[in-house]
Amino acid sequence: MKTKHLHIKAGEKAYARLMEKGLQPKDIKVFAAAAGGPKWIILYHLDLYMMQNFLKEHEQPIHFIGASIGAWRSMTYSHNDPVEAMHRLSYEYIHQRYSEDASWNEVTEGCRKLITNTLGNGTQHILSNTQRKLHIQVSQDLNTFKTNTNRNLKYKFGKMFLQHWLYRKSIGKHLKRLTFSNAEQTLILDDGIASELVLLTEENLLPALRASGAIPLIMEPISIDGHDCWDGGIVDYHLDFKYDIGDKLVLYPHFFGYIKPGWFDKKNPFRFSKHHHNTVLIYPSPEFVQMLPNQKLTDLKDFYAYAKEPDERIKVWLKAREMGKYLVEDFEKLLNPETLRENLQQF
Repeated sequence: MKTKHLHIKAGEKAYARLMEKGLQPKDIKVFAAAAGGPKWIILYHLDLYMMQNFLKEHEQPIHFIGASIGAWRSMTYSHNDPVEAMHRLSYEYIHQRYSEDASWNEVTEGCRKLITNTLGNGTQHILSNTQRKLHIQVSQDLNTFKTNTNRNLKYKFGKMFLQHWLYRKSIGKHLKRLTFSNAEQTLILDDGIASELVLLTEENLLPALRASGAIPLIMEPISIDGHDCWDGGIVDYHLDFKYDIGDKLVLYPHFFGYIKPGWFDKKNPFRFSKHHHNTVLIYPSPEFVQMLPNQKLTDLKDFYAYAKEPDERIKVWLKAREMGKYLVEDFEKLLNPETLRENLQQF
């Protein structure tokens, strides 16, 4: 039986394991969540299913790692009430409203309220959670301007883009990868980009969540320990990490059937993931995307397309969220080993 709405592929090691044993919760060590703004909306029901069913009885510690919206999703999994936190994230995110020509300050404040309301009273449980480890990706600015003007930032990130296009590791001249985590040891092996593991505390959890989604030229940077910090997706857009997980697997509900390492790689036709050997990627089929409103994934451009009609945008996003139930139906089918083997592709 071929699944119509949800596709699945796996790296070499993961492919061999799934073909032999099927997809089992006990084999999952990492749950990855990419940056991508409103694209996540179609994954809402799949996230709820993971929380309430597939990963609910997972007995071993599992690491939830994400950048930007992926970090916010990951936070809900580590929450004392994951389902309710996911409900709040969905409501707060979809019902965002901004002025037609919103300032950086207005958007920054809107996202602060969104994250604060989603987090609720979950801080202490997240910090002490031994079964659901949280990893928040943040990009620390190494060359901060005294004044972050539109002109200065366009010059800064334009220079980053040109250098990054030619050489991925050049991003380390400008930004440092910070991983805020309640785990004592790093999950990410050295890939040549300067990185630092920072222990999550009551004081830095909210700033880290805010910084992880701080999009340049749309929002203001978030200051952490005197450093400007930006969206974690700039360095790690789709989380192309070398994970220290032995023979365990990375489960990756994604928006696409490919993994782009950095934000500046979006349109780079030559740069894709190199470290997906243990990754299981599940993603919407082209047929599913064609069923969505406007025949596309919801994205940041919707804020501009519906700038004068925010109610219409909200309706479109709610419809897309509801259609995500089709992805859950197909995922359940893939838990049957025979169906999985028939649908599984290899990276």
